Amino acid sequence: MKSKLPVLMAILLLTAASLACNRLMRSPAAAVTPTPASPVSNVYMASDPGGLNKTNVFAPKDAIYVFFTADQAEIGSYFEARWYVLNLPDMDPNTPFTVTSFTYNGGSTTIYANVQSSHEKGFAASKCKVEIYMNGVKVAEQQFTIQ
Repeated sequence: MKSKLPVLMAILLLTAASLACNRLMRSPAAAVTPTPASPVSNVYMASDPGGLNKTNVFAPKDAIYVFFTADQAEIGSYFEARWYVLNLPDMDPNTPFTVTSFTYNGGSTTIYANVQSSHEKGFAASKCKVEIYMNGVKVAEQQFTIQ
């Protein structure tokens, strides 16, 4: 009777070689890049300059305010609020109808921007959005409705 040891050794060597090849052929795990925290938080809309009447629905003649907290703003940071109408045929939804801008001078990190129509009838009923930019980089967006 022949010894089974050489056959067992051959099987073990083939298995080990196969496992080693599989390990070498595997792609390395993709590095996970942490998402940086947004430099603004607590973004909300309101109908008053104190930010007490929080709402996303406005009347045509309302002043419309967007508030946000700029925790990472350094003195001299440049902010823009770009206001868009999204659903009126005569308005390009990719072009702001107005832009308000300001430079952060320190103090409170709660910042607001506002817009109000100068037309007698106010704004047309529409769906809108405001985008917040800090130093040229979009950091927040808020949608709202005018009824």
